[in-house]
Amino acid sequence: MWDQLVEEQLPFPTEESWRAISEGFKNTAHFPNCIGSVDGKHVRVLKYPGSGSMNLNYKHFLFPVVLMAVVDSNCRFVYIDVGAYGKDCDSSVFQRTNFYRMLTDGRLNVPQPALIREGSEVKLPFVLVGDQGFSLTDKVLRPYKGHFLSDTKKIFNYRFVGHGDLLSAHSAFSVTNGEYFIGPSMLLNHSQNQL
Repeated sequence: MWDQLVEEQLPFPTEESWRAISEGFKNTAHFPNCIGSVDGKHVRVLKYPGSGSMNLNYKHFLFPVVLMAVVDSNCRFVYIDVGAYGKDCDSSVFQRTNFYRMLTDGRLNVPQPALIREGSEVKLPFVLVGDQGFSLTDKVLRPYKGHFLSDTKKIFNYRFVGHGDLLSAHSAFSVTNGEYFIGPSMLLNHSQNQL
């Protein structure tokens, strides 16, 4: 099924598709040059043979796998990675994906840095946004840490967290959770035909 639908439902991104996604974030979250929101979701599954402790995690879920996704401003999936060990944090999982390697190697057709508004002379890169579970890089932005922040940093964080539109990957998982009952319930372990 994946082989039949992947090209239609999750086509390889083009420079034009990244620009369209960026325009969506600019219009909904007032955040220019954003090409997606990234997040991970730990989903509990039954222990599968030979998994040992690789799927025990800090959230005290027993045997989760990680669903990693990049979504656009409308909560549509642009990229997914399924099956990382539950013991790993979102940032580590993301940095081991093919998507991240292609992003950092410049093979994802991401547009060159661009002006964020007319009249500006400063060109900024196109970036992904993630929550505090992600490492800050030149390709991924995240909110500032701490409580005693400058007004500028507070406004930046508000755009991220308070506005809600930037962390749409989290919202996409919430929608998927309700639609497919992913969350506190367990997924069927098909290899043993058990719940």
